[in-house]
Amino acid sequence: MAISWADVLEWETGPLDSIAADLGEVSQGLRSAHATGENALGAIQSEGLAVTMMRATTTSNLESLEQAATNVNDALMAIEGARDGVATIKANAEDAQAYASAHNCTIAADGAVTCTPTDDTDPQAVFEARSAMMTLMYEVASILDDAERVDSELSSALSAISTNPHASSAGVV
Repeated sequence: MAISWADVLEWETGPLDSIAADLGEVSQGLRSAHATGENALGAIQSEGLAVTMMRATTTSNLESLEQAATNVNDALMAIEGARDGVATIKANAEDAQAYASAHNCTIAADGAVTCTPTDDTDPQAVFEARSAMMTLMYEVASILDDAERVDSELSSALSAISTNPHASSAGVV
């Protein structure tokens, strides 16, 4: 589904900031649990079949914790990237709206641009209105392309995490 100008105008960074903060807390908790588990595993001094099984289970659980932390960190990086993209897009959209206002132009909800000359009988005024319209059309199209890219990148990153959680690029805990 294509992102419209109206959609871009409603975008806010606040929800992404909140999600990033939550993911940061989850990441800290997972790292802490991993460290606690490693310390406990290292403290085991006993021997025997049950202890060997406990070590194997704990090691497997630590690997799962490490993968969960990696997935959370990957999601956090994707959300932070999207937040930065949204902030840039919002700033560019505000600039485009200011330009439109200064040049007697309007941007419709679908991104269509119209500009009205200050005097439609004056060739220079008509030329300036058309020039402003072309400039603004290009800027709006560029902003909408950026919005599609940010949306697609976030969607792809989150999809990769959910469909192949072991193919992470974030690294280790």
